[in-house]
Amino acid sequence: MIQRISGILTAKEGLTGKYLQQLGGSVVVRVLGIAVTLLYIPMLLDFLNEEKYGIWVTLTTIINWIRLFDVGLGNGLRNKLSEAIALDRKEDARKLVSTSYAIMGSIFLSIVAIMLVLNSFLDWNSILKAYSIPAFIIFISAFLYL
Repeated sequence: MIQRISGILTAKEGLTGKYLQQLGGSVVVRVLGIAVTLLYIPMLLDFLNEEKYGIWVTLTTIINWIRLFDVGLGNGLRNKLSEAIALDRKEDARKLVSTSYAIMGSIFLSIVAIMLVLNSFLDWNSILKAYSIPAFIIFISAFLYL
């Protein structure tokens, strides 16, 4: 059993070898991402004061929530696109990609339009418990991050 697992983990050819290469690359990318995060947080704290850093983290979190509003389109596109490519239906693949982009764009533009209307009624300083940053700057910086 140990020899079989060892053989699988040291495979260089075939699908297992390609999978292990991809897995190793993915692990390296994840570790580098964590390292970069651990390096830039102290730099941000030095650059921003605690209040501004808190606002930055809050806005980043809210924007990441908005990025999750794809309503499953990303996974659905991946599944259907894989099927269309496997069956060599290139025209269907093009339609799937363009339709997904159009739907995602309309979702994003709808959120931007709603936020542009609501921004004049929202007091961002009280929402974010901040006192030193004008609300307009908070709103603009949030959408520049997207």
